[in-house]
Amino acid sequence: GKIQTLLRQSLLNGVIIYDGEVRELEGRTSQLSSVFTREVSRIIPHVYTRFEPAAVRVNEKSIERVLTVPDTQLPDVEPELNLFDDAYRLNRHAPVVSEMLEELRARARAGDPCDGKTLTDFFERVPYGWDPILVCIVLAALFRAGVVSLRYEGRVYHDYKVSRARDLLVKALDFRKTEFLYDPQEGLTPEQRRDVQKAIDRLFHRREPDTVNIMATALEEELEKLRQQNAEQRILAGQSDLPVKPILEEGQAVIEEILAHPQPDRRLKAFLERRDVLKALKDYQERLQAFIDQGRPAEYRRARTLQQAVRRAQGVAPELATQEVQGWLDEMQAIEERREIVEKWASYYRNMRPLLQRYQAAYETLHQARHAGYAQVKADLKALGIPTEALSDRLCEGPVGWSLDGLTCTACGTALETLYYQIQSAAQEKARLIAENRQRAEKEAGQAEPEFELLRLYDVIKTRDITDEAALEAAVQELREAVEPALKAGKRVILG
Repeated sequence: GKIQTLLRQSLLNGVIIYDGEVRELEGRTSQLSSVFTREVSRIIPHVYTRFEPAAVRVNEKSIERVLTVPDTQLPDVEPELNLFDDAYRLNRHAPVVSEMLEELRARARAGDPCDGKTLTDFFERVPYGWDPILVCIVLAALFRAGVVSLRYEGRVYHDYKVSRARDLLVKALDFRKTEFLYDPQEGLTPEQRRDVQKAIDRLFHRREPDTVNIMATALEEELEKLRQQNAEQRILAGQSDLPVKPILEEGQAVIEEILAHPQPDRRLKAFLERRDVLKALKDYQERLQAFIDQGRPAEYRRARTLQQAVRRAQGVAPELATQEVQGWLDEMQAIEERREIVEKWASYYRNMRPLLQRYQAAYETLHQARHAGYAQVKADLKALGIPTEALSDRLCEGPVGWSLDGLTCTACGTALETLYYQIQSAAQEKARLIAENRQRAEKEAGQAEPEFELLRLYDVIKTRDITDEAALEAAVQELREAVEPALKAGKRVILG
C-alpha cells in the first residue's frame, strides 16, 4: 500500500526524465489519467514518428462499407484518411496509402510474409502505432481499387464483389490468415488509365472515371454483351451456311483471352493491346446484325438454292447456259468466296434478281410445254377408252404459283429438269399406259383377243439407214409384215 501511495504521489508531484530531459510535474490535478494523457502525448510523436497520418478515430464498420458502397460514396468512407479522390480513384498520395504500398512493395521484393496478422502487428509497433482497424480499412481500400488481391487457403480472390472475399476482410480470424498479394510491376500508369478510358469511350460509348476497378467492370459488361452477340451470330451463320469474315471467330477468342485475366489491371492492359481487333470485331458484328435484322440470311439461303437449281438445269435449258447467266453465277460465287456477303449484299442481289427471272421464264416455258404434250397424250388415250388419271400430275396447267424459294410450281412441285425429262418421255408414258390397259383387259377377258395391238416402230422396222427408195420400200415392207397379221385378226394397230 505504501509503494502504491509513493508511486501515485510521484506521478502527481514528481519528475519525468525522457531522452535526457527533466520535467517536473506541477501537481495541479489529482487525476492520474489527465497527467498520463498530457505527458505521454508529448512523448508519442518522438517514439511513434509515423503515427501522425493515422491519428484518426476510425469505425470498424468502414471495413465493410469500403467494399460495398457505390463508387460515388467512396470518398465519404473515413474522409479524414483521404483514401479516395473525387473521381473515386484510390488516392495513392494519401499518407496511410503510400505507407502501406511502400511496405507491401518491400515485402513483395524480399518475399516476406504479407498476411493480415503480420501487417497489423508491424503497423502497431514503433514507429507507427496504427490502430489495427485502420490497417484493415486501408487494405480493404487497396482491394476495392484492385491494387491488391487476396489469397486464403490456396484460393486467390480479385473481385471485391465476391461475398467470400469480403468475409476475409470483415471477419477478424479470417483476416489474420489472409495474404495480401501485391505486384509492384502490375497496375496502370496514369497515361495507361487515360488510354483505357478513351478506348472504352470510343469503342463502347461509355465515359467512365479512369479508376481501374470501375473501368474493368464497365469493360467486362461490354465484352459480355459482345460475346453473347458473337455466339448468336456464329450459330446463325452456321445454320445459314453464311460465309462470314474470319474476324467473327478470331474476335471471339480475343474476348475470351481478355476476360480470362482475373486481375482488373491485367484485364485492362490486355484490352489496350487488343483494342484494334475488338474495334474491327464490333464494327463487323454491328453490320452483320443489321444484315440479320433485315432478314438477309433467309434471302441468302434462297440465292444459294437458286444457284444450285440453275447449274442442274443448264444441261436441259439452253437459256440458262448462256454467257450472261454464267456471269451472274460467277459474280455471286466470287462475293461468297471473298466472304463479302454482308458488305456487298446489294451487288450480290443485283445478280440474283435477273438470274431468278431467267430461271422462272425457262421453268414456265417447260411447264406449258409439258401441259400441251400431255394434254395430247390424254386426248389420244381417251379416244382409245383408256383411263388417264395417272397423268394428272403432269397436266398442271398454270399459271405457275411459285414456291417460297421461287423455283417450283406450288401445285405440282416439279423441278425444272424433271419437267424436261417428262416432256421427252411423253410418248413412252403413252405407250406404257396403253400396254398396262391391254394387260388388264387380257386378264379380265381371260384368253379373249384384245381389240387393238400396240406395235413399237423401233421393234418392227429393222432398216435404220434409209438413203434411197429401195431402203424405203424395205422399211415399209417390214412395217406391213408386222401390221397385216393384226389387221387380218380384226384388230386396230397402234404404233408407238
